Amino acid sequence: MKSLTGPLCIILATALLAVSLPQAADASVDHNDITGSTTAHAVVVSHFESALHDVAAGSVPPSMPDPLELGTVFPPSRDVAAVERSQSLASPRAATTLATFNRSGIQPVMNARAPLPYELKTPATKTTPVPSTAAGVPLRYLNGKAYDHPSNQAVWGIQQLESYRLTGDDFYLDRAQAAGKHLLDTSVASRGALWFPYPIDFVLAGDKSVLMRAPWYSAMAQGGVLSLFIRLWAVTGEQQWRAAAVQTLASLTLAPLAGQPWVTHVDASGYLWLEEYPRDPEFRSERVLNGSIFALYGLHDYWRLAPAFTETTAARALAVRFFDGGATTVDAYASRVFRAPGWISRYSLLHVIRNPYYHDVHTRQLLQLQYLTAQSRFAQAADLFRSDYPVASQPGSIFFAAGTHPAYKFDGAGGVTSSMSRRLPASSSAPNDERRRIRNHGIYYHMTKGAFQGWWVPEAWPSTYQRSILLRHNYFPDRQVRLQHGNWTAYQYDSFGTPTARRSAYYASPTSAPASASAIIHGQLHLLISRGRYAGCWLPVTPGVTLG
Repeated sequence: MKSLTGPLCIILATALLAVSLPQAADASVDHNDITGSTTAHAVVVSHFESALHDVAAGSVPPSMPDPLELGTVFPPSRDVAAVERSQSLASPRAATTLATFNRSGIQPVMNARAPLPYELKTPATKTTPVPSTAAGVPLRYLNGKAYDHPSNQAVWGIQQLESYRLTGDDFYLDRAQAAGKHLLDTSVASRGALWFPYPIDFVLAGDKSVLMRAPWYSAMAQGGVLSLFIRLWAVTGEQQWRAAAVQTLASLTLAPLAGQPWVTHVDASGYLWLEEYPRDPEFRSERVLNGSIFALYGLHDYWRLAPAFTETTAARALAVRFFDGGATTVDAYASRVFRAPGWISRYSLLHVIRNPYYHDVHTRQLLQLQYLTAQSRFAQAADLFRSDYPVASQPGSIFFAAGTHPAYKFDGAGGVTSSMSRRLPASSSAPNDERRRIRNHGIYYHMTKGAFQGWWVPEAWPSTYQRSILLRHNYFPDRQVRLQHGNWTAYQYDSFGTPTARRSAYYASPTSAPASASAIIHGQLHLLISRGRYAGCWLPVTPGVTLG
């Protein structure tokens, strides 16, 4: 447990965007609708660069974003140690498990073909984080002083376990256990559960009316630590990690209690929230989409890894129940409330923050939920988010058919500042450095050479498109494709998007086939058919083709 006299350490979060936002946050006002700004967009692109390979491969983020990223951190404004001592005195009798919330029967599943949350393809570097604890657990500074950052420390520990899985090198296992021990040593035991505090003050989106005063707790961190503990148990068999996981799981199930740690609440419509920024009273909590889903990863890990001992049967059932509740909330809110058709999804519900980086996180998290539940509804939502605002900054070569092509220049809000058109006597191509949605418009390419250098040209298959395979979504399990009667042609492509083969067939009546992936190929949505006549071929989505 926490040594109240020991040093406190944190990963300092620098704000992703410098914004000046009003206090009195109102869900009807767009406080941080920044993507129209060329400067802001350039800042956000840096977050994508390291993930572009994973995006192209249809995978999901290997780690969680920094929960302090979109706000401002301050030194603690009260005696953190004193508050934690008071919280640690809370009786387990004050622990009330949330009993009633909406559920729709969404169960966790395992698919051996699907990637798990936080899965790495290559081992982490062995470089010691700077700064770090004596055991090498990462730390960073705020105003020259080091503080803990539990979610980042948990994910760092998970990455060490992943590296151990890939290499068998005990160096990584020792590091993972060091992260787990540090989190245990700095935890707060309250109401029969373990809690992992942020020992700094935090303001999201400049709204000081919802100040998070240290120590505060987050379901995003609790879920990450739960994943680390139960994965440590699965690798080492040491009972301290199983016991720690059971107590951390309990933290995600307790009802709010003013003045005490809590991270889970039920909204006025009966939906369960695994809350990234819990505040008293709970209706002032932020209700963040990505944080809720990251917490679900912890519940899924507990379900799949906790041993089937008699004493853990009830805990596993509890994890399944809260996973169902949390996933039901995501299903109810993601596409209907967080989504902005044709634009960037909301970050949270208390404030209207639209951020391209988090929109991409949402897209890939929803895809990950299909892997964890086998429910196509989450893959459908991921596809909608991809269509609304695809990952930007993907260079390539643009094909132009012979004929007249328009081009535009836009201001930061998406307004047209200049337009022109050129007639091309023959088909041609030219390089672009970016593909992205322009606000209130469609998908455009920014050209770097040729007749349209410096202009944005609209994507319009088959006359103007990027020669490439973009934004692949892999599906686990496969999804069903319905084809109406008629002639259909599917294609095989090389890695550059060049067609290498084609297959055509006529169907006298509607038919179906499984699809294992989708992608934007030559500016057109395609489905990768996994079995049957078109196995291994990409089928363009045209009228008469429906993906379930």
